[in-house]
Amino acid sequence: APPAAPPAAPPRKKSTGSTGTEKPLAPSNAPKPAAAAPAKKAPKAGDARSEIEHLLVTANRPYGVMDVVQALAPKYEKGVVQSMLDGLELSGVLRSKAVIGAQKAYWPDQAKVKTTSAAEMREMTMDLRDAVADTKEAEQEAAALERQTARALAAPANDALDAALAEAEAAAA
Repeated sequence: APPAAPPAAPPRKKSTGSTGTEKPLAPSNAPKPAAAAPAKKAPKAGDARSEIEHLLVTANRPYGVMDVVQALAPKYEKGVVQSMLDGLELSGVLRSKAVIGAQKAYWPDQAKVKTTSAAEMREMTMDLRDAVADTKEAEQEAAALERQTARALAAPANDALDAALAEAEAAAA
């Protein structure tokens, strides 16, 4: 079984603040806020534990042992996947429930799954509005370019203009 993670240090207290009240500070080994954290990278190939954890946490739905084996096929055998899932359950990353007989369903512990805050939702809504406005602007530019192209194609070609000019010069001479 994998070793358990060390307990998190309690938050430090700031002795004085601008308002004179104590404010808890994050310990130096605490994870950074989600907004400042870089996107989680995909696990290294060949690391069964991290690949299985990544699969279940990103999908955020229940999986059985065979579901994980099929999703990661042909990398890992059933025994390896079973032991990794049990290890992740013991470490608190996953939860499980017996389904039929000895079969279990595993899913990420929902208390540890990142949820979207109201501020993040507002930011995503603003990003969506910007994207819709940009799309509308691009569509208008495309329509203008299509009209310009149609006008250019409707105009006579250079060789036709050269021939007409030659005729006009010949008639004038």
